[in-house]
Amino acid sequence: SHNIYSSSLQLDKIQKQLEFDTENLKNLKAKLEDSHVSKINELTEQWNSKEADLIAVITEQLQDEELMAERKSSQVSERHLPDLIRMYVLDNKFKEAFEICWAADALPEWEEMKDAIDEGEKVQMFATLIRTIFMDITSLNPDENSTAVVTESDLAQLVALETSVEFLTRTADFLRLIDSAIKPMSDLLESASVSDMQEAIEFFVTAYKFNINNALFGVLEMLKIMQRNEQERKDHVIDAFKSIYLTTDSTTMREHTTIIVERLINLLKIVPYRNYQDLTLIIAEWVSKSILDNSIIDQLWQYFTKKA
Repeated sequence: SHNIYSSSLQLDKIQKQLEFDTENLKNLKAKLEDSHVSKINELTEQWNSKEADLIAVITEQLQDEELMAERKSSQVSERHLPDLIRMYVLDNKFKEAFEICWAADALPEWEEMKDAIDEGEKVQMFATLIRTIFMDITSLNPDENSTAVVTESDLAQLVALETSVEFLTRTADFLRLIDSAIKPMSDLLESASVSDMQEAIEFFVTAYKFNINNALFGVLEMLKIMQRNEQERKDHVIDAFKSIYLTTDSTTMREHTTIIVERLINLLKIVPYRNYQDLTLIIAEWVSKSILDNSIIDQLWQYFTKKA
């Protein structure tokens, strides 16, 4: 490949990948939203079937003076609390569920509220507390055969797709900006200022190496400069074509030669007829300065004489 940066910034390909990832992200978000809603609905239905019996037990427990006087440590981490509460509630072990929440160190953020309300409000407070914990699915482990719960893999994929879509969106915007600069930069090739012309040449060389769409248009436009009398301008074009067509990152001479020959043959196929003489001048300079290796000349000769 002529791209020594191992990158491809073709707008059409970036846009296609962006559309693909955006659609996948949309579908994944819909799946996760459906999974979340599905699980919440399932838990809500289960809770509604247990709530009346749970409230009855809470009322009974709050009237137990001995229990009220005893404040044991819960010994349950906050991370595992939702799973344990769900297990107790679904197994009708309402007393155990209440005792965990009554423990002094179970949920310290509720402690102040618990001591600030009257006895009549405590029943509703504990029912609300237990329901809040029961409905917490952030740490819920999915069943082996269930798709109702968001998995770590789903979340990892979500993050990856969001990152990709953000990157591709910015890249596509950048490439549209580059694409809009192709025509103005090609006009600079005819600038009276040599430095402006050189800047335009460097722009197209870099754009071509990154496979940017329409960069070839600017590269071919450089050929017209060979018709001018200023040698300095011609030298910049000759060096640019050398960078594009004669430079590879190959590790063997055979591969290096083959890549260059293929590039030059492809170039000959697309160069407008009116610019053939311009390209000839560039190649003549390469030959006179021994820039073009004999191995390349030999392969080209074999190709055009049909001996390859």
